[in-house]
Amino acid sequence: MSKKSRKSQTEVIGLVVIVMIIAFALLFFTSRSFTKKPDTLKKYYSDTNMANKLLTSMMKTTVPDCKGSTIQDLYEDHVTVRAIKCKGMESEKYAQIAVNTILGETLEKWNVPYNYYVYQSSGSTLRAIPVFGPIEKCNTKTKEKQVASLAMPLNPGTMTVQLEICPE
Repeated sequence: MSKKSRKSQTEVIGLVVIVMIIAFALLFFTSRSFTKKPDTLKKYYSDTNMANKLLTSMMKTTVPDCKGSTIQDLYEDHVTVRAIKCKGMESEKYAQIAVNTILGETLEKWNVPYNYYVYQSSGSTLRAIPVFGPIEKCNTKTKEKQVASLAMPLNPGTMTVQLEICPE
């Protein structure tokens, strides 16, 4: 082989090496950009899961000094018979204190903005009547909220408890 063809071969090999390095760099950066999206998706579902778990746990929490009643029992009592008294307070007032304490010790301590609503609709009436609250700690411009709702059938109507967790 002549000197000229050997030099050409070396240049071609050098160009191939450079193209391979660029291809690997592009592949690396492309794969890194695709791995960030599942983190966002995971955060969305974990926040939704957190809202569902917190709301369910909170409604099943037994409230001290209320004859073994849960927060859900106190809400139902408030809109039906109003028979439960806790430390001389009506069920709704005591439920409100318990909910504020739970949300204060969890979401507020974790600096997680949230909204909390309790509504009652009766029979065929579609309008929702606030039972208490609302507690609104989210930015009103926030569009993406993870929402957990729990519907409790009453006679007549339904009570809905809703917890919205807002992204930061």
